[in-house]
Amino acid sequence: MIHYERDADGELMLSRYQIVPVTEPAGTREMLSRALGVLAEVRKYRTLLTRQNVRLHLDRVDELGDFGEIEAVLDGHDGLAAARAAVNELLAELRVDADELIRLSYFELMTRRWKPGCASR
Repeated sequence: MIHYERDADGELMLSRYQIVPVTEPAGTREMLSRALGVLAEVRKYRTLLTRQNVRLHLDRVDELGDFGEIEAVLDGHDGLAAARAAVNELLAELRVDADELIRLSYFELMTRRWKPGCASR
């Protein structure tokens, strides 16, 4: 299981996450679904490319489409400026403008697009 905390810091979204192994994924999913309900299900297919400490995720997300995500892995706050520069360089090379960036998670996109009781997803 992965828990994310994301904070906006100007142009960057800073993420902290915790990963906990699940020994019985099917049973855990079923139990959590019954206990909490399901708001959205994100199914994605990812191709991962890396360049130094920068990861480029090429995702195909069922019901949403195709996306790219750039993630710079930091080793402390000293690397923030370098990470920002690396991400900006890659965005420039890919010719992606700031107004084309989406600041929502796939989950947020799914829940805004589809509401319980709606006929179409």
